[in-house]
Amino acid sequence: MTGGSACCRGAYGEGPWRGWPRDTGAIVPFALAVLLIASLGAMTLAEVGVSAWRVSVLDTQHAQAYWLARGRALELVHEIAGGHSPAPVSDVVYSLGKVHAVVTEGATWGIQVTADTGLAADTVRVTYDDRQHRITAWTDANGS
Repeated sequence: MTGGSACCRGAYGEGPWRGWPRDTGAIVPFALAVLLIASLGAMTLAEVGVSAWRVSVLDTQHAQAYWLARGRALELVHEIAGGHSPAPVSDVVYSLGKVHAVVTEGATWGIQVTADTGLAADTVRVTYDDRQHRITAWTDANGS
């Protein structure tokens, strides 16, 4: 054969294309292995991203539950401080979740408020001394 590039001259079995039809079988498993590794890497990254998103959502929901419980507990304290007796048991539904409150009257007022946002819940316990007009104990069940 004459003319053409030296690298492309000749029929099968000559030049740089020597063994071309026979060697193609070795590339298929290699290409599949590379594709498998790339797919596994992409799936791992996707799972890490989803897990991080879930943790973020749970953190947000825990914070919302705490602030709902805290807010309702302070509402009840202000109601008691204003000279009003709140209902012993109350349920309030907010856009962020449901709040359940239990108020007990004795030498001091005991207030237990549980807020549930669907994926998270928090309980706040407050003791209010009506004679001293101050909160004497505040406990958050989840430590927020």
